Amino acid sequence: MKLLLTGYIGHKNFGDDLLLYIAYEQMLKLDGVDLHVISTSSSGDAYLDIFLPAATIHRYSGNIPLFFYKQFDKVFFIGGGIFFDYREEISLKVYLKNKLSNKLRFNFARMSGTRFAGLGIGVGPYHSHRAKKIHGDILDNFDILGVRDRTSVKLVREIAAVDPLLTNDLSLLLEQHASLDSKNQMDKKSFIFCPRSYKHEEKYEKHLVNLRELSQRLNGDGHEVKWLFLQEEKADIYGFVPESDKLIVWDPESMGINDFIGFFEQSHAVISSRMHSIYVAGIVGAPFIAINVHQKLTFASQLFYKKPLIIEPEASVEDYYACISRLQELEKTESDIKLERTVLKDAYEKVYDWVFR
Repeated sequence: MKLLLTGYIGHKNFGDDLLLYIAYEQMLKLDGVDLHVISTSSSGDAYLDIFLPAATIHRYSGNIPLFFYKQFDKVFFIGGGIFFDYREEISLKVYLKNKLSNKLRFNFARMSGTRFAGLGIGVGPYHSHRAKKIHGDILDNFDILGVRDRTSVKLVREIAAVDPLLTNDLSLLLEQHASLDSKNQMDKKSFIFCPRSYKHEEKYEKHLVNLRELSQRLNGDGHEVKWLFLQEEKADIYGFVPESDKLIVWDPESMGINDFIGFFEQSHAVISSRMHSIYVAGIVGAPFIAINVHQKLTFASQLFYKKPLIIEPEASVEDYYACISRLQELEKTESDIKLERTVLKDAYEKVYDWVFR
């Protein structure tokens, strides 16, 4: 049984590396599975050989070959926001080319016996009808499609024939796979900032300016601030980090998943515009404030708190600072987390049955 794990793999993105780690550990439970992984990184994915010692790694720096999937019995998408398209217009020529390549890559493989499934998938946003059609053609080939939020459920039902499952993000299974016994010992007075550039909405870039000013205020209050980037960013983004603060970038070649998680575990609070940092903070019990650059941050936040602290990216720095005084008001929702984990485990049981079907 040849099983391929696919997704946004090999790009040194903490969120996607975490999802890969979880999927890999889940599939290792199955006997008789020949495990394969495909990386689409142009460089710097050597860490996968250490990260995934029991898997065969296939590397492609450009498009995946048209008939690549045909050699596998099952293809499993590890999760993450991999189906989206911000193009406002797609020409007829490009549209037809994409339609044809999808038929050769997915439909032909399915006709040859390959089966597709995925859990924790983010679908959307889309800015054109043709983009929806292109991805709808792909999703029509899935036997099981678990999506991570209600917006994705609605979109899938609009663009594809497959009936989606609402399964939340797979990082909720982190506790089963990570010991969380980090080597990092950090002062509980430290704040963690997890920002990102959001070029799709220029107005959201203001949150980077706000965080810089907020850091200066927190320093004045006697707090240490550490900026954690879940992937390497362009140099101009790092320019927002004050010299007095520590800058840490996820690097799987020099640190492990648990090491990075430890920064969250030992922090006073987390302020973030990155979804997976919200999940990690919630799981390890670090209070957090979500910066609402995307509805997925709201969805994630509501899982951990009855009334989560969510702030708009373009709000004033005074509003950001005021949120910090409300951290003590956060009230956890343990029952919701247990329920969502049960849903995820049940979904994985369906995937296990699907693997050997």
